[in-house]
Amino acid sequence: MNVHTETTGTALQQKIITQVEKRLPFLTSGNVYTVAAILGEQFWDEDDESHRSIGQCFSHLVGKNQLPFEQTGWNSVRHNEYRYTPED
Repeated sequence: MNVHTETTGTALQQKIITQVEKRLPFLTSGNVYTVAAILGEQFWDEDDESHRSIGQCFSHLVGKNQLPFEQTGWNSVRHNEYRYTPED
């Protein structure tokens, strides 16, 4: 699994990276997911951070190639969607 961590990441970044590492075995390569689906509904619903800050942080990590996803656009309710793109 190709999650890239940096020791200088924020607490939220580290929390998201840890959660993504736990969830990757449940995702299918090439499929498109929302952040809530990637992180898991329980994490999404129970985390103390706002959904907006989690989404922004996730997007930042994807942009820095620290997570194996690429942004594909918006869904019908204006949530970002990401394609799972693990390295071969």
